[in-house]
Amino acid sequence: MGYPYHVPVMMAEAVDLLNLGPAKIAVDATLGGGSYAREMANRVGSDGTLIALDRDPAAIEASRQLLESALPNIIVRQENFGNLDTVLNEIGISRVDAVMMDLGVSAHQLEDPGYGISFASEGRLDMRMGPDALLSADDLINRWPEAELVGLFKRYGEERWCRRIARRIVESRGRRPIQSAKELSEIVVAAIPPKFRSRRIHPATRIMLAVRAAVNDEEGALTDGLRAAIQRLRASGRLVVIAYHSVEDRIVKTEMNRHSGRCVCEPPVIECHCGKRRAIQILTKKPLAPSQEEIINNPRARSARLRAAERLPD
Repeated sequence: MGYPYHVPVMMAEAVDLLNLGPAKIAVDATLGGGSYAREMANRVGSDGTLIALDRDPAAIEASRQLLESALPNIIVRQENFGNLDTVLNEIGISRVDAVMMDLGVSAHQLEDPGYGISFASEGRLDMRMGPDALLSADDLINRWPEAELVGLFKRYGEERWCRRIARRIVESRGRRPIQSAKELSEIVVAAIPPKFRSRRIHPATRIMLAVRAAVNDEEGALTDGLRAAIQRLRASGRLVVIAYHSVEDRIVKTEMNRHSGRCVCEPPVIECHCGKRRAIQILTKKPLAPSQEEIINNPRARSARLRAAERLPD
């Protein structure tokens, strides 16, 4: 059964774009419930190799046995995908044929109060996705200066009301520490004027995403992981990434553009300094989105955006 709570997004589109076949070497950099990994294992067959990574021990434990029984040559590691380069060095693999990254949080992680991610979670304010994360949401929310909270909410959450929200958080924690995600989300909602509270998503969504991103260094891990994946792909190898909010999708787009030879310097710029190089060809001119049927069956898929690229010869 593996991770019974996980519903993969755009499974057929993602795995088809990986262009896998017998005897190939593939990486599922975000194992989760193992849904993509199982299909990737089917495509590479008994002569292929699958490397599966996840920073969450629960995901590794839930998926390892099922995957190892499905494919003889499988390597499962509890590891942040930002360390993909290190993992491949350790196992002695220089080039791979495909890398899959699904950047979403699993339903298991959302529903388990131990992670402290869900708006309704009354468990400890934590949000660490693995034991490698040194900072907890508790540390951040209850200790960071107001100015740093404003910067975080503006950059990672793109939140219009970042200053009001940061001020309310500091005022609340001055009375007593903020202890749960539920308490934090209630403070955030109260700080946003009623007529500006989103009806499409929970009003605290952007703040919760920003806090989780900072706790888990999601920007740094994603950037490192993307660069390692592109570097390690052999010619004609494929990279597929599914992102779920604008900040992480922008990182994926920027890295793919940079490595496709496009300048990604912020204007105005006289001389390019972004380190662009033509190493990949982008396969998705615009990111792919789930079908309406898939969104109806899995509402959490609605914000997903898929981008894919192919490695060019050196």
